[in-house]
Amino acid sequence: MSRGFGIFAQNITAEGHECDYIAQAYALALSIKIHCGKSEKIFLLTDTDLPDHYKNVFDQVIQIPWGDMAENSLWKIENRWKMYHMSPFEQTIVMDADCLVLRDITHWWEILKTRDVCYGTAPINYRGGESNTSYYRKTFQSNDLPMVYNTVHYFRKTNKAKAFYEMVEIIVNNWQEFYLRYAPKNYQKWQSMDLTCAIAAKLLGMENEIVDSNFIPFIHMKAKCQDWVHAPNRWMHVIGSYMNKKGELKLGNHRIDDILHYAEKDFLNTKIIQQLEKLYG
Repeated sequence: MSRGFGIFAQNITAEGHECDYIAQAYALALSIKIHCGKSEKIFLLTDTDLPDHYKNVFDQVIQIPWGDMAENSLWKIENRWKMYHMSPFEQTIVMDADCLVLRDITHWWEILKTRDVCYGTAPINYRGGESNTSYYRKTFQSNDLPMVYNTVHYFRKTNKAKAFYEMVEIIVNNWQEFYLRYAPKNYQKWQSMDLTCAIAAKLLGMENEIVDSNFIPFIHMKAKCQDWVHAPNRWMHVIGSYMNKKGELKLGNHRIDDILHYAEKDFLNTKIIQQLEKLYG
């Protein structure tokens, strides 16, 4: 059964919100190959031409099909449901571009191979404790929706998984109506894939089936998830980061050896990319 990692990346160039998701996807791909092995396959779904030296780390670069549904969108999430349809693998682990893999997670393929769709529900903070995401999850809590996180998720090419992502597509195209009907309490005025996928799971009766609190834990670096008494707006304002020549990363005094969802674009600097390139060889 073919397997591989999938990364979605559309750059944002709107004034005040520029973000080079292609560079983030490149760094993530390097980290996967470094820690999980160069034999692991990675595909990138994008609409952007890659610099030549980025291309070698990806096994396939696939153009986003069927038009750009995010043409007028700030956060460029509306095309992400296409990952299921365009993945060249029978089994796919999808990660947000603003992540780094800092340990070997290949044992998860054996654990996940019988699942149709699986989302994690229990991120951790950078100190390894449970991440309190309630500040960002009021809509989920008040509407009794599953706490799915698109940051790291898995699907297998099955009829059930296809039905799930077809429902996700429908909600993406009509998100305001679906949010108003199925998540009216603490109504969210913008679209997010987490909320869209949570509603899809509930509508299909899959909410208990697709969530797994033990599924590949990731470190959620949004500032208000760190269990700080006085949380700043940005975590980078209060703790530093350092990656040594071995690729070992520290945030503050804590070594990071899980999947890091760093969330703040400034974290990924030239030094980190160059260090990953050296380790990749």
